[in-house]
Amino acid sequence: MTDIISQQFGSNQDYTSNDFETLLARLQSLTGSVFPGWTEATRVGFANVLRAQNAFVGDVLCYLMNNKKKECHWGTLSQRHSAINMGKLISYRLGGATPAQTEVVFRAERTILPGKVAGSVYIPEGVICRTSGTNIIRQRSLSAVTIAAGSAESSIVMVENSTEETESFPANGKKFQELVLGYTPFVEGEYDIYGDSSHLAKIDMSDSIGPFETVDSFLDSRASDAHAVVLVDENNKATVRIGDGQNGRLANGTITVAYKYGGGEAGRVEAEQLTVVENGPTVDSNGNPVVVTCFNENASIEGTGTDRETVAYAKQTAPASSRVGQYTIAKEDYVFNAKRVAGVARALCLTNNEEAAIPNGRVRVYIVPEGGGQPASALISNVETMLQVTRRHTVTAIPEVMSVTPYLNIDVYAVVYLRPIPAGYTRSEYLAVVRDQIETALEDFFIPSLSDGTENPNVDFGANYKDINDNIIGEIAWSDILNEVRDAGYVRKVGSGADEFLLNGERDDVFLFPYQFPAFGEITLIDGDSGEEF
Repeated sequence: MTDIISQQFGSNQDYTSNDFETLLARLQSLTGSVFPGWTEATRVGFANVLRAQNAFVGDVLCYLMNNKKKECHWGTLSQRHSAINMGKLISYRLGGATPAQTEVVFRAERTILPGKVAGSVYIPEGVICRTSGTNIIRQRSLSAVTIAAGSAESSIVMVENSTEETESFPANGKKFQELVLGYTPFVEGEYDIYGDSSHLAKIDMSDSIGPFETVDSFLDSRASDAHAVVLVDENNKATVRIGDGQNGRLANGTITVAYKYGGGEAGRVEAEQLTVVENGPTVDSNGNPVVVTCFNENASIEGTGTDRETVAYAKQTAPASSRVGQYTIAKEDYVFNAKRVAGVARALCLTNNEEAAIPNGRVRVYIVPEGGGQPASALISNVETMLQVTRRHTVTAIPEVMSVTPYLNIDVYAVVYLRPIPAGYTRSEYLAVVRDQIETALEDFFIPSLSDGTENPNVDFGANYKDINDNIIGEIAWSDILNEVRDAGYVRKVGSGADEFLLNGERDDVFLFPYQFPAFGEITLIDGDSGEEF
C-alpha cells in the first residue's frame, strides 16, 4: 500500500498543504491526465461542482485530522477535553474550581427596643450570607451556631460560595452504570492546600446496601468493594461510574448522591462586604422578633475561591508531575512541589553552589505568593508540610522555606513625548489616562503569574536569568522596560537623552542577586514637551 501511495503522490508529498485550493488544483491535474482534451475547468457546470465539492470535503477532513493529531500531544493541544484525556494516561486530574471560604460572625438585634437580644438565637447550617448593592455574592454557612442571650454576636463561622445538592437514581443492574449529575460547575473536592491534581472528587454516595467510596480507578477494586469513580468533563459536569460486579460491586435499589456545585474566583469577597442574612431566624428563644446580620472582618481566605485549572497551566504542569511524582530529590523537584501548594505563584531552590551562606546539606526555598507581596505564615507552613510529605522514603537535603521574599523594587524615571490630545479630553485628563496606561503596562510586566495560572515569562528570580553559556547573570534588561513604556497608548517616543530613561537612577540594566525577585516600584513621568511631571 505504501508503494502504491508513493508511486501516485511521490515520496516528498507535502501533507500540510491539503487545503481547498491545493486539492482543487490536484483534482484538475488528475482530470487532465485522464481527459487531455477537457477544457471546461473554468466554466460553470456539474463536473466542476463535483470537483469543488470533493476539494471542500478533503479540505475539511484534512483540517480535522491535522488538528486531531495536535490534540494528542501536550505541547500542541488546545482543547480542555484533550487535556483531560491526556491527563488520564499519567494519572493527572485537571483541578476544578474551589469555593471561596470566608470567616463571618452573626449579629442579632431586637426589632422593638434596640439592644442585645434577651433570648438566645439559633442559626442553623446553610444560612445564606450575601453582599449588598448590585454585585450580589452569596455564601452558605457550613455549620450551625448560637448567639447566646445577652451577647452581641456569635463565634466565628465559616461560609463558602457553594450549593449542596442531592440526587437519586435507580440502580439498573448493568455493568459500569453511569450517573450524570445535573448541576454545574461540580466542586471536585474539599479545599486542598497542596494543590494536588490527583485528589479525589468529593461526593457522598450510597445505595440500599450501604455507602460507596470514591476511588481513582477500579484497578484495585474487588467484587465486593463499593467503589465509584467520578469523571468530570470539559464543561464541569460530573458523571459517577459504578463497577461491573468484578471490579467494584453493582449498585442495588436507589442510589443517592450528595455533592456540591459552584465555586470560582467570582465568589470571593473583600473585608466587611458580607452584611445581609437572607434566610436567618426572625425570633429569639423567647419568641421576640430579631434582625440577624453578618459581618466578615477579613477577606475570603487566601487560596480559596479559585477558578478551574486552565489548559495552559495543565500543559505546563502535567508533564512535570509525571517526572516528579511523590518525591523531592533534585532542585527542580523542590520548585515544582512548592508550586503545587495553593497560593504559590513562583518558587526558587538554592544550594551552597549558588549562595555560599547556605550550609552544606541544606537547601533554601524562596516563594512568591499569587499576586506578589510577602508570604503569610500559613502559606509557609503549607509549603514546609508539602516538602516534608513529598520527600518521604528519600535521603535529600533538608529544606528551609524562607519566611521573607527578597524583592528588588525597580523604580522607573521616564521622559515621554506624547501624541496630540484627542478630541473631548482636557490636558489634565489626557495626562492621567497616559499615566494609567503606562502604570498598567509596567504592573503587567512585573506580575508573577498570568491570568491563566502560568508563569509570567518577563520576570523571574535572579538565579534564572542566564546568558548563552548558561551562566547566571541576573539582569533585568533596561530595553525591555523601555519597550513597555514606549508601547503604551498615546506615547510618541521616549526621550533619548542620557538621563531621560532611568531604572533605579541608572541608565543601565538592573542586576539581581540569585535569590531576588523583581517588583515594580515607583514611577516618575515627565512630559518631554513641557517638562511637566504628571
